[in-house]
Amino acid sequence: MRRAGWIALGSTLAVVALAAWHFDPLAGQSTPACGFRALTGHRCPGCGSTHALYHLIHGRFHEAWNMNALVLLAPPLMGLQWTLSRRWPHMPAPLAPGGLLFWALLASIFGVVRELH
Repeated sequence: MRRAGWIALGSTLAVVALAAWHFDPLAGQSTPACGFRALTGHRCPGCGSTHALYHLIHGRFHEAWNMNALVLLAPPLMGLQWTLSRRWPHMPAPLAPGGLLFWALLASIFGVVRELH
């Protein structure tokens, strides 16, 4: 990734972290409704992400895990995948087409397993 890409990524993460720090989904502020849940009655892989991110930013890891474990697991695993893809070119980077397919499948499996429990 070029320097401009790293700057854009860092800026985006900083804005998201700042918004998550100030936006308390537990204080009665409404969060966007999940279309998947409205249609099916089941949680999608992203359900609970806003609450999980809020708890994560405030250092409450157990609450974040309970809301959506994928929010905690995905960033370090994507970092590992990116590192390995630099070492072994046959492994797709997380944002390459093959990497995105992998993460879409992983999120789908996570969503199904979470609903079974």
